[in-house]
Amino acid sequence: MTDKKYQDLYDDLYRAGYHANIKLCHSSIFFKDIMNFVKTIQNPKVLDVGCSIGQAVLYFKNRGVDSYGADISSVAIEKCKARGMDNCFAYPAHEMDFKDEFFDVVVCAEVLEHIPEEDIYKSIYEISRVCRSRVYLRIGLTKENNRRYDRIANKHSMKNLHVFVKSEEFWTSLLEKYFDSVVSYSKKGSMYFIGDKR
Repeated sequence: MTDKKYQDLYDDLYRAGYHANIKLCHSSIFFKDIMNFVKTIQNPKVLDVGCSIGQAVLYFKNRGVDSYGADISSVAIEKCKARGMDNCFAYPAHEMDFKDEFFDVVVCAEVLEHIPEEDIYKSIYEISRVCRSRVYLRIGLTKENNRRYDRIANKHSMKNLHVFVKSEEFWTSLLEKYFDSVVSYSKKGSMYFIGDKR
């Protein structure tokens, strides 16, 4: 699927209320650990890849952390900017316009399973490239359970928004090419991976 088609899909989803519940934030499970980690770094920078409407970005911003977001959907990014998050950009995960090792921490939660196979390896590379120290990843291991947006997915010739569903073993093997595992486990259909940049 081309970037344009993928952006159109997620723009339509966000126009239809996708992730509109501002309490929803897939990366919140990592917040306490990330804050403990960035306290050890002078002037830390954090990036949320697949930032949606910016809940993680706002969380860190409100705690004095220089926080950024990237999402393929320009509609999602407009929502971020309307909420005062100017450091959010409409970049796909496989093509982010940030300098090498610009961020101390990169978080990416419930995003990688949404990325088509032709872009997944470059996306992992890009996450590694822009990361200086540590990643916090949450990856869905099953098909999308939320059927609320099937109408929009079907309009874009998709049966499921999770287009790249793989095993924990697959993801661990791929991620450990770039990161030394600090914590890795699966729970309730998701894999959690915290890794230090190699």
